[in-house]
Amino acid sequence: MSSPARGRLARACVLAFAAAPAFAATDPVIEAVVVMDDIDAIAIVGRDLPVSRGDLSVHLGTPGEPGDISGSCQPVAPLRQAITCRLGELPPAGDYLLRVASARAGSSATYDLTIGAAGPRGPAGEDGPAGPTGPQGP
Repeated sequence: MSSPARGRLARACVLAFAAAPAFAATDPVIEAVVVMDDIDAIAIVGRDLPVSRGDLSVHLGTPGEPGDISGSCQPVAPLRQAITCRLGELPPAGDYLLRVASARAGSSATYDLTIGAAGPRGPAGEDGPAGPTGPQGP
């Protein structure tokens, strides 16, 4: 291929890539949240989550309850699939609204989160088989 043809091909490639978006912007989605009460942290799992701390906004509950927890959160980059938040102390048991937002994209996702509550007791299981006979007592 001649040098002028290569130059035209290179310019066409540059124009084609410049015209196409870098990635399809989609709203974040929260699929699950794991509460780790032994280390006072939560892990947010989802899709298209923010990947930089400067772009990340995380709120838990209504303002003041405890509100903005962004400073305690760290995105797991570059996957855009997880955020970890070390809270220092979990809020009291109850129902909260968790909101993750991307400041740059102006998009957000919400998740109804329950902390510290136990569900109803399930039905009793079937009796297991008898164990082996123990040793003779004194």
